[in-house]
Amino acid sequence: MNKLATFSLSVSLSLLAACGGGGGGGGNSQTSTSTPTSSTNTSNAAYIPDGSLLMAEAASSSELYVEPAFNFQSSDTIALYVTAVNADNAPIEYSRISVYLVPESISAWSDELMSQAELITSGITDLNGVFSRQLDVPDYATQLLLVLDTMGFENKQLVSIGGSTITHHFN
Repeated sequence: MNKLATFSLSVSLSLLAACGGGGGGGGNSQTSTSTPTSSTNTSNAAYIPDGSLLMAEAASSSELYVEPAFNFQSSDTIALYVTAVNADNAPIEYSRISVYLVPESISAWSDELMSQAELITSGITDLNGVFSRQLDVPDYATQLLLVLDTMGFENKQLVSIGGSTITHHFN
């Protein structure tokens, strides 16, 4: 048993030493002499890109070519506010709501392509029949399907995304 432990320890130490001790990659220690470029363009003059950056391989992120107006954000935050009342105008409390991201090509909740919808959140209405959430949706999203699990009325509704707030009233 003692020989096995000694052998394991010596193999482990050998591997650790071969990897450079885990202190920084164990590679070449040359430093880069490239000068970082400024990432801010405060002038309103026309932007003229450096064409050589388009063809050269970037060694670091500071050498990447990106238009100054390029937006890396690929999602939007939307405030969703849903209310639900019954035929007597009383709040529908503790009813489940499911929210789906729906492809733009779907125009009715009964469309056979609805299987492509993606559930993005769900929850229940509160004592006042209110359900609210902050949603992060892809910036290409155009509509949501809201499904209220309750009896007595059509409980599926397609709603368009047209700004930073969506309000829907089930009644």
